[in-house]
Amino acid sequence: MTSLKKNATLAGLALLIAFSFFLSAHLAAEARIKFKEVDAVSKPEYLQRKGELWKAQGRLVGTIENAPDSFTIVFIHKVKNTSLESKHNGHLSVYESIWLVPGKYEVHIKADGFETYRVRELEIKQGCDCIMNITFGKKVYDRPA
Repeated sequence: MTSLKKNATLAGLALLIAFSFFLSAHLAAEARIKFKEVDAVSKPEYLQRKGELWKAQGRLVGTIENAPDSFTIVFIHKVKNTSLESKHNGHLSVYESIWLVPGKYEVHIKADGFETYRVRELEIKQGCDCIMNITFGKKVYDRPA
């Protein structure tokens, strides 16, 4: 009788473990991520500026549409391999970055609930505003986690 109880207990335990694996696999398959994307980023244009502030630096400026409450633009200098962040209020219709040393940058546009948008190479020119307009998307996408 003891052997029978032991086998029943082991069988119940095996069934419980099998059910847990099934349930966790099912829940993992059901886990979804909802996100939005940046719909468009305009081709950069350059506006020459004059004055003392502009002699050794430049910046990124532009309009923003459908922006979330806040977003961040990360600048990664291609040669120096350094990065800077510029945080922005999404309630405005325009933005301007911090002052940047001229050179080529990889730019990441980040916001909560949005996929990171990457501009692989953007040149910041000395004495110029680089104009790049950003349109955040409204469509919500859904994908497995």
